Amino acid sequence: MKLWLDFLKRLAIAAALILLANLVVVFFWSPAWFTYWQVPINCIIFICFLGVTLFDTLMRDRPR
Repeated sequence: MKLWLDFLKRLAIAAALILLANLVVVFFWSPAWFTYWQVPINCIIFICFLGVTLFDTLMRDRPR
């Protein structure tokens, strides 16, 4: 159970960082910024955080 709680905690941190990144650009948002920068950056950040979090969570107690 602790394994999944750690996973959810890390996932919440990643989601909070993405939300913060989205709210920061609201002040100078434009369609071009959204299309070419904001969406790809958010996808890359979320996929990387999710991958690292899953790997760390699932491989924590296994010998290397």
